[in-house]
This record gives sequence, C-alpha cells and structure tokens, in this order.
Amino acid sequence: MISARCFKHRVIFGGATILAAATSIPDLFVSIKAAQRTHSSASLTNAFGSNVFDLLVVLPAGVIIAGSVVFNYPRVIPMMMFLIFATVTFLVLARSSSELTNNNGKILLVLYAGFIVWMGTQYIGVGGPITANCSDSIGYQQLEINKPTQYG
Repeated sequence: MISARCFKHRVIFGGATILAAATSIPDLFVSIKAAQRTHSSASLTNAFGSNVFDLLVVLPAGVIIAGSVVFNYPRVIPMMMFLIFATVTFLVLARSSSELTNNNGKILLVLYAGFIVWMGTQYIGVGGPITANCSDSIGYQQLEINKPTQYG
C-alpha cells in the first residue's frame, strides 16, 4: 500500500480537511435540503448527531478492530484546541437569542476557512505546532502498529 508519506503529504492535513469534508458532503446536502424545506433545526441536529456518532462509535470501532491506534499527542493538541475554540464560538453565537442567524453562519464559515488556511500552512511547512518532518507526522504505518498481520 502506498502511503501519503511517499508523497511528502502530512496525513493529518488530508484527514482533517479533504477526507473529513468528503465524508461530510452528505450531511451538507441534508442540511441544505432541510433549510429549503424550512426545517432549519435539522441542520443543527444533523451536525450534532453526526459528530457524536463519529466520536463515540466510529472512532472506537476503528480502535477495537485495529487493537490500538498510535498517534503523536503533541501534534493532535492544536487541532483539539481549535475544536474547543470552534465549539465555544458556536455556543457564544447561539446563546444570545437561542438561534443562529445568517451572520452567525457566515462567521462559522469564516472560522472554517481560517482552519483550512491554518492546516494549509502546516501542509506546506510554515511554522506552527503541528509542522514536522514527514517521518514523524502521523502516518499509516504508525496507525497499524498493533494490528496482527498474516506475515507475522
């Protein structure tokens, strides 16, 4: 199997941006269709439900099947801090009138654009806490460490 490392591509960039966006496209379509039908709360419940399911079902299922997942904790912390920041931003925006407005939606999209720019700078190697040589970034080989193979 050819890993992303062969192309000097930081796996965390691909996972956090390209793969995550691609797997969320169905959620985007559900939200758009619900909004067109004036069921705007479906967007909110879809986003929350999807994230809870990913965190509490998808992630543990992968870990159970693999036996364990090895990751570089200092490299994951900045992304987790960004997730916490995004969650707090959402809560602050929504708490004022218990609704998200058009402007709130734009703020959240700008926040995501900032995330993509930040991850892009990490990808090209411009400073920051998750920039690393390809050899010590999270890679496929590290994720498969404790999984038994047929070759022993």
